[in-house]
Amino acid sequence: MNTAQFYEQTGSNYPEARSRMVDDKRIFRFVKMFGNDTAFDRLTAAMDAGDTGEAFRAVHDLKGVSLTLSLTSLAENASAVTEALRAEDMELARTLYPSLKECYTRVISLIGELEA
Repeated sequence: MNTAQFYEQTGSNYPEARSRMVDDKRIFRFVKMFGNDTAFDRLTAAMDAGDTGEAFRAVHDLKGVSLTLSLTSLAENASAVTEALRAEDMELARTLYPSLKECYTRVISLIGELEA
């Protein structure tokens, strides 16, 4: 799968990513690096522990990286969880988490199919 196809299949903004990162080689490199990011794992652990502060920091990191890479759908889902945790509403965050997890899992799965 090429970079444009990856962005299309993840509900992301390829033209925005191109304007920010100039070429597909750079996008490929940074998207592949995203596959090793620990923010989602930190979020999951913090939510399991009921640690609102750490969950907020982790999902905020995930949102930031997603926005930087123009992973629009993932960023939107992360933003919803971020705002719930900003309000210290762990119950709402837990309600929103499955949608974020589904989107994140799809992105990670498709990163595995991404070819330079």
